[in-house]
Formats: sequence, structure tokens, C-alpha cells
Amino acid sequence: CVVGAPKKGSRGELFELARKIRGDTLNFCRIEVLHKARVPILKVTSAKSVNGTQIQSDVSFESLNGPRCVAKSMELQSRFAELRPLMFVLKYFLKLNGFNEVYTGGVGSYALMLMILSHLQTYRVNFPNARDDLGSMLVNFFDLYGNLANYFYAGLQLTNGGAYVEKNNVFPTERGSHNRLSIIDPLDMTNQLGFNSYNFL
Repeated sequence: CVVGAPKKGSRGELFELARKIRGDTLNFCRIEVLHKARVPILKVTSAKSVNGTQIQSDVSFESLNGPRCVAKSMELQSRFAELRPLMFVLKYFLKLNGFNEVYTGGVGSYALMLMILSHLQTYRVNFPNARDDLGSMLVNFFDLYGNLANYFYAGLQLTNGGAYVEKNNVFPTERGSHNRLSIIDPLDMTNQLGFNSYNFL
């Protein structure tokens, strides 16, 4: 996130930054401006790879959500040892199947992390006879969100140990889209994550 950008708006700055980066073909190979997104971002892919993997970055102006989400992610990873390895596998699974970008109806990293967290919080309730190893947690994650979850009724609440809530009571304005993933953002209880993940189901 770039803080302190001119007040005329972030879209102009994103296009200007994209124009300058496109000239640096030695370091960058793919630049895309998502100026119509709720939070306009610049998606950048490095030309060089680290251990065989190109680095992808998102740049935004005057939006502190990104840094706050990173801090929350680091905090949760320190508390839940299973979160990081499950996140790696599931993020890669979504990327392979084209479901890893919110602007195309997929699930973003922050929402995915909260889905995993909810799964870990309610694991013993949903799967009382399951083993506690990562393989079982991964398989049961797919079972939970692929077969068992009631997207018409339930939303995910992560605070106070985690729970399922009747999402129409929390987000009554979204009654026209019952069949969407619904996650209450623990950093902003008025923010419904997952609403734009229309290709997830």
C-alpha cells in the first residue's frame, strides 16, 4: 500500500505507476491495472524468479486494509500452527483451478485464511471422530466447504472462538445473494468477505 498519494484519487496514480513499470522489462513481465475494483489495485509479476517462482504483488494507494490484513495473518499464524501449511496447499489448489482472484469471482488470500481459521476453530464440532493431522484437516476442509456448508443460511464468525451465524441477521442488505460465501471480517465487522466470490460455489 502506498500512503500519502495525491488527493485526486488512486486510479490516476495507478495508471501512471503502471506506465513507468511497463518500461522496466528487465524486472517486470506482467502489469495489470484493476481500476474498476472496489479498491483499485495494480497487479505486478516479476520477470525474475526466486527458487523457480515468480513473485506477484498487488499495489494500492491510500488503502490500509492490506497492511492490517498482513498483521492479522502473522498474528493468527503464530497462534495456529496448522494455518500456514494448509494455506500454502489450498492457495496453490485455488490457483491451479483459476479460483484465486477475487476480481474473477475467486477467493482471495485473506478470505481463504479466515475460512481455514473457521475450519480449525470448529474442527472438533464438525468432525468429532477425525484425526488431528494435517492430511485429515485438509480432506475435511474440502468436505466442509464442498458438501456440508449451508451457504444460504450460515456465515462465518471468527471472533470469540469462532461460530456460525445466520448471515441475514448480520448482512440483511445482501438477501438477494443467499448462495454466496459469507465471512464477517474480524478487522471490520461491517465488511462481508466472500460476497464477490461468485465462482466459488
